[in-house]
Amino acid sequence: MISINDIRTSPQKVEEALNTKGYEGSISDIVSIDENFRKLTHSLETSRAKKNLVSEEVAKAKSILKAMEEAQKQGKGAASLDGRLIDLASVRQATVMVQKAELINKK
Repeated sequence: MISINDIRTSPQKVEEALNTKGYEGSISDIVSIDENFRKLTHSLETSRAKKNLVSEEVAKAKSILKAMEEAQKQGKGAASLDGRLIDLASVRQATVMVQKAELINKK
């Protein structure tokens, strides 16, 4: 069996070895498919990382809104989360982010 790493690093040598065994043709299609596969895999991994980051941000936004809701139930005008004061701007940003996430999830 031929390793894909051998094909990547020494395609000419692999092709010559195959030709001596009676294989006629070029391995350029294999090299091209492998390059496309690697590009797509990298793109997929990048997209997954971005999705995970956004998911974490949405979760944090939901935590902000929940902390503020709990504070309001207790009659408090302010709230804190993880030792940090939640201001009105943070609540507005969190609200917008959660709304956008909900719209995206509906699609």
